[in-house]
Amino acid sequence: MSVQFDNFIIHIRPFGEDHYQVYTESKHSGESETITLSRLEFARWVQQGREIRSKIVTLDIVQQYGKDMFETIFQKSLLKSYVAALAVADNQSSGLRIVFHFAECLELQEIIWETLHDGRDFLAINPQTPIARYIRQAAPVRSREQKPPLRVLFTTACPPNLPSLNLAAEEDNLRQVLQASDDRLQLVVERNISLDRLHHVLLRAEHTDHPFHIWHHAGHGEMVDNKFALMLEEGGQAQSIDLTQIEPIAAVCRNLMMVVLNVCHAAAPHGLAVQLAQVNVPIVIGFHNAVLDRHALIFARELYATLLDAPLEMAVGRVRNRLYAENQANGGLDWLLPILFSRSMETTFLAGSPSAQQFLPTIPSSRLPSGPRFTINARNIEADNLMVAQRINVGQHFPFIENNAEMTLNVEEGIKARNIKTAQEANFSDAEALAAFDALINQVRQSDQPDIQS
Repeated sequence: MSVQFDNFIIHIRPFGEDHYQVYTESKHSGESETITLSRLEFARWVQQGREIRSKIVTLDIVQQYGKDMFETIFQKSLLKSYVAALAVADNQSSGLRIVFHFAECLELQEIIWETLHDGRDFLAINPQTPIARYIRQAAPVRSREQKPPLRVLFTTACPPNLPSLNLAAEEDNLRQVLQASDDRLQLVVERNISLDRLHHVLLRAEHTDHPFHIWHHAGHGEMVDNKFALMLEEGGQAQSIDLTQIEPIAAVCRNLMMVVLNVCHAAAPHGLAVQLAQVNVPIVIGFHNAVLDRHALIFARELYATLLDAPLEMAVGRVRNRLYAENQANGGLDWLLPILFSRSMETTFLAGSPSAQQFLPTIPSSRLPSGPRFTINARNIEADNLMVAQRINVGQHFPFIENNAEMTLNVEEGIKARNIKTAQEANFSDAEALAAFDALINQVRQSDQPDIQS
């Protein structure tokens, strides 16, 4: 069984001059209520994020930053919706893709959403709860799922006047991954790439019905006066490129589904990754700040090794998890640097991939709040503040899958319910109730015995 991801979307939109409105949306919990937050909160997160990126800070400071955002955003029904979606993902052994959905706004881009911390873990380092950014725009969303083989254009550039990079090792990493790909990925390498050569290679492939689906560039990026430049090579000299020169190529290459920029500063608010995401490239991955050459190599190797057999978001989550493990030894924060921009709500990339279940960890039970009190409003039962059930008697079929199944709840009050039609008809009073009830039902599902002592 291949892994599926549900989307948990966090919508953020301006409200007047001094506020933002926030609400969440998911398939299983619908839309939450809307909360209004002061713009000062976001400005504070921007400033703290800048300090985290520019100074040597401890992990405790990053955790507090992420906890503050989590507690501020996940209020009231927003928290209930999140916990409900997380419980469903856990029961279905699926993933929950956290998507920050906002309009083009530099202020929102500067916030380090990838530090979101639920009080126990950073969400982004768990491949089951990856974080992506979705930038609203008028252009229609292109489907990102492609049938194999995926054609990958890997370009490099390291002008002589800039620090040397181990680009050969990154190329070797990709080739090693491809050897095990069963021809699902096809690699074309262009070294010392110039803008003219990039234009020629991409457009020629597009026009000859052998388009590239992924463009991966490794090299240097620079940020000067809030302007990003991609450093290519022409005639042995550095060639500084900006969005105005790349955008026409991206617009013509309609089959280009993903751009990976393994360069410094590409995902900064004024970086090329953000700009490409704003011109409707479905998926863009880049680094926010300067990144160590060693970590750039880890990033490339882990990304493609997982991408072959798993959803893209899981691949990025594994990259972040791997960098996080590396950083534990030296106190670094490079695991925060990769930023995923997605213009698609689809959660698959390579059609027909085999199972990715091996990559999906179980959500720790500690992530799911539990409690003994819950309220059920279903077709044939109304019971407020029901205490923990002492026994569940289940007939031949699992009651929340088969219609007209019989179910008896024997509780302290002696309440009985029969013929509950579907799980969707039950509305739980709070997140703790849902988690507790889901855990109880999961016991029934996994047991061979008709009677379960809880």
